[in-house]
Amino acid sequence: MKVIFVRHADLKYPYNNYDRLSLQQLDLLATEKIQPAINSKLAKSKIKKHIADGFLNRDGVDAIYYSSTPRAIETAALLADELNVKEIKELECLHEIAFSPKKLISDSTFESKGMDAVREAVYKAVEQNTADEATPAIVARIHQIQSLIADNSGRTIIIVTHGFFMRLLQIALLRNRLTFSVSDQKQAVNYDYLQGFTYTQGENND
Repeated sequence: MKVIFVRHADLKYPYNNYDRLSLQQLDLLATEKIQPAINSKLAKSKIKKHIADGFLNRDGVDAIYYSSTPRAIETAALLADELNVKEIKELECLHEIAFSPKKLISDSTFESKGMDAVREAVYKAVEQNTADEATPAIVARIHQIQSLIADNSGRTIIIVTHGFFMRLLQIALLRNRLTFSVSDQKQAVNYDYLQGFTYTQGENND
């Protein structure tokens, strides 16, 4: 079986580039107090490109699972339409890591280091179990995803989720680790919108 993990599609301006957002905007986005729509036109273009280059296959996907955020729901709907997938399902375990940028860094730190400071703070919070979502709870969600993968043995599925969580999924599934050091999180790929990685159960996924 094959699992394709995909980050949700680009958000509409100005939320399509986290590096130009204010700390307040980032906090509202991370805590889901605002829910920007995706850029559907750009998303469709990227999906067609993925079909052309073989990362995604029309009529070759059995099911799509996605997180409960509007951006993931909208992304999954577009993927289902473009790939002719009838089975789609929302799963709470696919949500982003819960954190508040304003709790993790000061305004002055953000002004001097920007989004890089937020990323570093999130990595440390996960490692030290100080994020809004406890690290054991994150691990429990990963176990749910591993069970989902086992339940879909013999099928090809797409999982639509979020950037920080995808780093931890890479560590758990590709490196077989359930501890998340800052170093490991930094080494994991920071996938762009509608980018991701493939995991094949029972095979070497390096």
